[in-house]
Formats: sequence, C-alpha cells, structure tokens
Amino acid sequence: MAKSDVRPRMLLVDDDKNLLIILKMFFQRMGWHILEADNVNDGIKLWTANHRRIDAVMTDFCFPEGPTGLDLVTHIQMR
Repeated sequence: MAKSDVRPRMLLVDDDKNLLIILKMFFQRMGWHILEADNVNDGIKLWTANHRRIDAVMTDFCFPEGPTGLDLVTHIQMR
C-alpha cells in the first residue's frame, strides 16, 4: 500500500462469489480498499496479516463448511 493511499480498508468474507463481486464494486466506488476472502479461514489469515490497516469487517454468518462468521468475529475480538 502506498503511503499516500489513505482510503479506509474493509475485509469482506462471504462464500457467495457473486455477492463478493457486487459488494467489492460497491465499496470500491465509495472509496474503500477491499480485502476479500471466500471462507473464514482465509479471512482470518487476511485479518492476521493486515489487522492494523483494516477499518471494517463485513462477513456472512453461515458457511457451507468450517467456521462461521461468528468465529471470525470472535477471533478478531480476541486480538
């Protein structure tokens, strides 16, 4: 990220790839820099690597396999 890039950053996590595309386009048009993941485990990896630069998180609650959005939120709150 360039030092002059002061756009807020959002982590989007959803298994619905079409919804991810729509949300990413919407928030980018609103000036957000978007990090995206299609499952909670990848979302946690992105959070861990970038948490000091993430301003907001939007996640689905139910995923077909593995941890839920609540697990992601719990992980974030514990940090």
